[in-house]
Amino acid sequence: MGYVEIPLKSLINVRKVTTILYLSFAPDYRSTLDLHNFWELIYVDRGITRVCAGEREFPLKCGEVVLHRPNLAHRISCDGTHDANVFIVSFNCKSPAMRRFGDDPITLPPALRPLITSIIEEGTRVFDCAALPMTPLPDSPPGGQQMIRILLEMLLIKLLRSLSAPAAETPPRPPQADYSLVEQIKSYLDRHVYDKVTIRQLCEEFHYGKSRLCALFAAGTGKTIITYFTEKKIEAARELMRQGKTIRETAALLGFDTPQYFSRVFKTYTGMSPRDYRNSLLFSVNSKVRRRQLNAGVKKIQEI
Repeated sequence: MGYVEIPLKSLINVRKVTTILYLSFAPDYRSTLDLHNFWELIYVDRGITRVCAGEREFPLKCGEVVLHRPNLAHRISCDGTHDANVFIVSFNCKSPAMRRFGDDPITLPPALRPLITSIIEEGTRVFDCAALPMTPLPDSPPGGQQMIRILLEMLLIKLLRSLSAPAAETPPRPPQADYSLVEQIKSYLDRHVYDKVTIRQLCEEFHYGKSRLCALFAAGTGKTIITYFTEKKIEAARELMRQGKTIRETAALLGFDTPQYFSRVFKTYTGMSPRDYRNSLLFSVNSKVRRRQLNAGVKKIQEI
């Protein structure tokens, strides 16, 4: 039986990387107008921003991505009321497939969020990401730069696939009375995010049986009550850690039985451990310097 070697084709080929940043923007943050000869991907991890790209201006919300093509003048700002956390990676890529990315925001599929997490984690091991220009670390792990390229190419390819995938059907909205109940349950859970809330408590609060209550909530949100409430707790946990709370303090404030259990749940929902998340908050020290440099109007950034 003969064997045939098949050359592997590359759809996306990232040649160089320029910045890998996870930044916190204050409500009054407004960047200078920037223009460079490489791609820039922006992902809003928290909050709402406004992006100016060429002659267009549009909101970029939590969970959305936008790609700025080379030599497109752009800036990002907050709305004056809310702060925002943003992941930015800029890179050199000449692949023709990149032309399929337009200027419109893309909702990042939840399954791709761990890729962004991995890029941040690997980036902080391989580069001094807060330096301008970004510089390689002398004691970085073997193959680190290659890992970043692979992860970034995977993210871009999967984003392209998501653009061509058929849109998911929106579940039908429940009747008005049921919809009102779902909103009341969501409001109750939002108010009690720092408490322990059981399904039994909800049944007693809203005078519904367990099966009926859970079915109505799932029909109205596409999620189970436990999933919705846990997502809210994880969102609160990220905010607490951004404020400087320890993992133990965060777990206790949110009603988790142990820090270990909290860590397992956090990693399940975010793709990274609480420790890695805290380490990824580069803005806590170094990126404050980085933001000052960006706002000073630095125009020429050396590519690695």
